[in-house]
Formats: sequence, structure tokens, C-alpha cells
Amino acid sequence: MKKIEIKSYQNVLSLIYAILILVLGVVLVTYPEESQAFISYVFGGLLIILAVIKFTWVYFSKKYQEKAGKWDIVVAIISLLIGLACILFYEYIEQGIRITLGMIIIFIGINRLINSFKVFKTKMFIPLLLMSLIMIGGGVFTICYQYLEVIGFGIVLICYGAIDIIGYICYQFVKPDVTTVKVQEADYEIVEKK
Repeated sequence: MKKIEIKSYQNVLSLIYAILILVLGVVLVTYPEESQAFISYVFGGLLIILAVIKFTWVYFSKKYQEKAGKWDIVVAIISLLIGLACILFYEYIEQGIRITLGMIIIFIGINRLINSFKVFKTKMFIPLLLMSLIMIGGGVFTICYQYLEVIGFGIVLICYGAIDIIGYICYQFVKPDVTTVKVQEADYEIVEKK
């Protein structure tokens, strides 16, 4: 049998973590263009650093030179090029991702629209038709609205941070009596109470 300590929301670090996540989400939603640029610069910079490390490792390591294949150099060159592209052309990369995601959503919506007509005479026709039209509209919205993925991720972080803050506050007012439980295969039983 294992003992599991329930430690969520017991210390202030969980509250600080939730506040930082909430602030990061607000920054992403408030400044999506700058956030996208910063993320692209960091990701591109990391890829360039990794490519330089790989090049120097292949060049200076005698043991590695003997084992090094053509693919190691190719991977380093591709990492370097992708890193430079992320830094220099982040707007186009964002557009490409946005258009690709939008087209995928539209394609799925069209498939669902076609499938909804297969159940034309049933109760499911209207809900399926509406859902497929909403998906097609969401795909068009995704294509047309710039920085949607950054704002969407920011909204998710805001929700996560808010839920954690609410959980911390609720835990402070209503502390559970059971802090340690004994876990068995099929059931749970209380081991100790505080």
C-alpha cells in the first residue's frame, strides 16, 4: 500500500505560481504581437545555439568525428536555418500556422456538414448542421484573426491561474481533515486524521 500526501494549496508557493501564470496569460492576451515576437526570438535563438553547439561538437571532438554521420551536420544546418527563419520571419511563420490550422478546421467542418446530411430525417440533423457551420466559421475566424493562437494560449493561462487562485483561497478557508490516505487497488480508506 502507498501513502499519498495531499499537498496542493498548502504553501504560498502554489499561490505565487498561480499569480505568475495569471500575469503571463494577461500579458499574452494584452500584447499578442510582442509576445509572438518574443516567443519566436527565444525559440529561434535556442535553435541557433543548439546548432552552434552541434557544429563545434562535431568539429572539435575526435571521437565524435569518427562516429559522425552526414545526418548530424544536416540536422545542425536545418536547426540553424529554422532558428534564423524564426527570428527573421516570425510574422510569416505565424501566418502559416494560422492558415494551416484554419484550413484544417474548415476541412473538418465541411466533412461534418456532409455527414450531417446523411442523417437528414433524424433529430440529430439540426445540431450536427449547426455544429459543422460553427466549425467552418471558426476556421474562417482562425484564418482571418491574427495572433489567435497566442491569445488563445493566454486565455487558457488566465483560466488556469484563476482556478488555482480560487482553489488556494478556498483551501485556506475550508482545510480538509484528511491529509494522508492509504491507496489500495480498488478502494480508498482513511489512514490518519489531523
